[in-house]
Amino acid sequence: MLQDTKTLDISTIPADVWLCIFEHLTPSSLSSLAQTCSAFHHLTHRCLLRDIRWTNVQAALRNVEDWRGDWKQWCGIPRSLTIKLPFEDKTTKSGSTWVATPSRPLINASLYNTIHHQVLSFIRLHSLILKNTLITPVLYPILASLSLHTLSITHCTYSHTGIWSDSSLPMLPPDNADSSDPYEYIDDFDFSNLSIKELALGTFRDLSTGPLAPLHPFNIISSSSLTSLTLTCGVSFLLCLRDLTSPSPPPSANPFALFKTTGLPSIQSISLTVIKLTHDGELAISAFLALCTNPELKVSLRVHDTEIRDRADTTTTTTTTVGIRNVWKYQGPVAVLRLLSSSSPHTNQISHLTLTDSLNTKSLISGLERLSSSHINVLSVKMHVWDVEVLYAIRGLFRECVEEVRVEFGVGGVDERVGSFPRVLVAACSEGGPVFPVPSRGSLHPVRKGVSSMSKNVSLLQCGDDAGLSRWKEVSLNLCRKDTPPVKERDDRIPEIILWFGVWGFRLVFPISAAVNFAITLGANILPDLKNLRVLKIVQESSCVALTREGRVNRYIQYNTHHHQDYDSDDDDGNGPVAAHPTAAHTNVNAGAVGMGVTWNNIHHANITHIPAWPNNHVSSSGPSSNDTAAAAKTSATPTLTLFDDTDFEGYLLGWNRYCRKLRYVQFKRGSAWMRRFEGDAWVERAVGREDSEGDD
Repeated sequence: MLQDTKTLDISTIPADVWLCIFEHLTPSSLSSLAQTCSAFHHLTHRCLLRDIRWTNVQAALRNVEDWRGDWKQWCGIPRSLTIKLPFEDKTTKSGSTWVATPSRPLINASLYNTIHHQVLSFIRLHSLILKNTLITPVLYPILASLSLHTLSITHCTYSHTGIWSDSSLPMLPPDNADSSDPYEYIDDFDFSNLSIKELALGTFRDLSTGPLAPLHPFNIISSSSLTSLTLTCGVSFLLCLRDLTSPSPPPSANPFALFKTTGLPSIQSISLTVIKLTHDGELAISAFLALCTNPELKVSLRVHDTEIRDRADTTTTTTTTVGIRNVWKYQGPVAVLRLLSSSSPHTNQISHLTLTDSLNTKSLISGLERLSSSHINVLSVKMHVWDVEVLYAIRGLFRECVEEVRVEFGVGGVDERVGSFPRVLVAACSEGGPVFPVPSRGSLHPVRKGVSSMSKNVSLLQCGDDAGLSRWKEVSLNLCRKDTPPVKERDDRIPEIILWFGVWGFRLVFPISAAVNFAITLGANILPDLKNLRVLKIVQESSCVALTREGRVNRYIQYNTHHHQDYDSDDDDGNGPVAAHPTAAHTNVNAGAVGMGVTWNNIHHANITHIPAWPNNHVSSSGPSSNDTAAAAKTSATPTLTLFDDTDFEGYLLGWNRYCRKLRYVQFKRGSAWMRRFEGDAWVERAVGREDSEGDD
């Protein structure tokens, strides 16, 4: 038997309940809902009018007309306002003698006055976002509002003397017709007593005065109410910070005079994005952070480019290093990371680290070892050529705390094979044989004179330190001469390398063996020590392939043969080797530092499906050839292959979770990743994009 159903009268539901529901809807959904009935049309007005965006001139003018008409009673509702209007007049009027220049562009004064008169009527704004627009002091009454807590100014043009029309006269104050509005020329403004708590400042284009002028928007950082500060620093911004913190005090009329003596005790978080960091910029940032006296200050630093070199390898310089303190999140070149490592370890606790430059194994591991903080939770690095040693280094340095590991590499494969050529860092031979010390600590001891031939088994240390990263491999060493090279009586698939010292050389023959499954290496040697690991991503990216010096300046330039002559074996400054080919990076690290000439002979691998870390068949000591470059470009575009079957990979994941219970995300190839949300859930392979894999999973 069907029960009688009753129709619910929506008019009986309080408006507050509907408003709470509407807060969770998107603007497009609210617009559709407003067209269903008059009741919803009336209720959705409040939600739709809270966020205003003016990005198109014609649409903005129509919206202003609505606010001056039917919506005039709602002027207290808007909470967020975004203005992206350039206000530049592109038209040329007949008979005008105006000549527009970059320092004095032609401004549509009528549009500017119309927009900003309406902005002044929004008396309860919480957030104001200005981007690619014009700023003059007439906007400052809005900044003085007690309700405004968030302000963002990026890529704007500032003019203190007024805006210019085709009459060549300043348009501030406005016409007499608008004189009744609260819109007057401002020659003094108190920046220290604003209610703004979150401030974001980007680059400016100044038309009249410098950034330290009394009414420049840069003065907002002197507000005592700021708790969060975001700065995008170009060259002019860094110079501003330098002048701001210089020993000579600014004029008494400048608000920085007070702020230099009292500091900024309320700021709790600072986000710095530096376009190009120089030594002067480092000093300016350090001096500015010294004025932020909050003991819980946290600094997020992002550097696009830098002129700072590796100070750890420089013994003759007398440059004073100040260091940038309280950095908890860093993204940028490894050279700046070493700069941060030189400051006090008690204040520099980096937990989120992203290295944006692609490095060789030596530079990468050296940079990680110099970190002042061992509490790295999120780590993202890039490599020219894949090397499993980076995982051994992470295990040895951050085993107790690391939660996310992301590694991108240019060429190579994620499988580990015993028969492949290892890094030559240390080699030894008994009975007076040759000794190859670590390149940075010693020189080569030559063998006894008169020795014409020798065959010994030696052990090569692939990578080692006190953290237990050492792994020795035995190879065969044969003495040979350039004029009488030895006859090869071996399988061409066996990799070898010849180290030349004058006319004498040593041929190192590596025994071939079956490849070791990378999944087994992870399960046996890496993951058991990473108890807190949650995300593991190891993928191949063509952008990580080693570039020449010109190629590093212009990342969009592809490999060209004329770049190859720019190889510099001494450029191991932490910014990555200057190499036209990934093989040159190996030559730079393993041989160039001790003056060895290296000849590669027929380096092949038993499994042809594996992407070799060294794709060329022959490299001479004079540097890589153009064919090598083409091979590298071709290899870098090839997707990464693994030696384990995807059908068995879920079994490895289940095994890893026995001792790595927090693991939730694993990715070894682009476009696909294995995920699970909770412990005990089944692992599911899903398609992912680059943006998805970069975020917190």
